[in-house]
Amino acid sequence: MLFAFAAPFISIPDKYKASVNVNQFQFTNNFTDYPDFSHTVLPAKGLSGLAIDLPMLLASLYVLIVLLLLFRFIVEIIRIIKKMYAYDKIKKDRFTIVVNKTIKSPFSFLNYIFVEKFPGVDSLIIEHEKVHARQLHTIDLFILQISSALLWINPFMYLLKKELVAQHEFLADNYVLSNTDNHEQYLKQVLIQLQNNFNNSLASKFNYSLTKKD
Repeated sequence: MLFAFAAPFISIPDKYKASVNVNQFQFTNNFTDYPDFSHTVLPAKGLSGLAIDLPMLLASLYVLIVLLLLFRFIVEIIRIIKKMYAYDKIKKDRFTIVVNKTIKSPFSFLNYIFVEKFPGVDSLIIEHEKVHARQLHTIDLFILQISSALLWINPFMYLLKKELVAQHEFLADNYVLSNTDNHEQYLKQVLIQLQNNFNNSLASKFNYSLTKKD
């Protein structure tokens, strides 16, 4: 990702610059020896009579899409913050459990874990989300979302995002499965949550768990 930002500013030295020797040209007083530019086509004009600046047009389009993606990023943050303040909260160690019956799929955001009900939610789900919170996966997603907005034209950013989220889920799944013998119960919870969906790219969602692919 750092390379994607730095690449446009990397200057490759040209060791074979073309040099022009004035002596290789012979100038005469005969005008027929020189090109005729009388029929040179001028740049195309728009309806307003101004020349169309294609680079500026493309740059403006690029910036517009960046602004739209950043706006969507801010809207997603606001959606989660509203839930944090509007729903009931339970302090649990260093984590805050946000509870509301409208939360069908558990997810985490920073040190906040959002669930439908507590107690009542399987403890393995809570442990899964705690891994996301402890390892600061939200910060990773923040950085990636901003980078994806600025470099939206780079297709590798979307592949990077997919792989990063996959790594987050593997880490959380591996921790839970390594610290419990009740693997069957955990997999059942994965299947239960599979049909639920909370669409926010900043949230680490339990129902994304790649354990369901095994």
